[in-house]
Amino acid sequence: ERRDPVVRFHAVQAVVVFGSAALLIALFGGLAVASLSFLPSTFGFFVTAAMVTWTTGVVLWGITMWKVASGNEWRIPVAAAWVDRLATASEPASA
Repeated sequence: ERRDPVVRFHAVQAVVVFGSAALLIALFGGLAVASLSFLPSTFGFFVTAAMVTWTTGVVLWGITMWKVASGNEWRIPVAAAWVDRLATASEPASA
């Protein structure tokens, strides 16, 4: 499956989109913990932002899995251009 462009596209798209979501969740969580020392009133905001990011990621994952399982190549709008560049830049050498 390494040479299949559809599989490569969806693999890179998953890494970009859900890796970014994981980084955002970690960032919001870290800011929530730090806010307890510096500005406790913002703790709720950062926790809510982390939960909204996580929920959005789960919903996006579900939609993506449903679209791909039904045979559609769904390009997540914000990430598609970046994914195209990464997927073509990391193509394996022909043997």
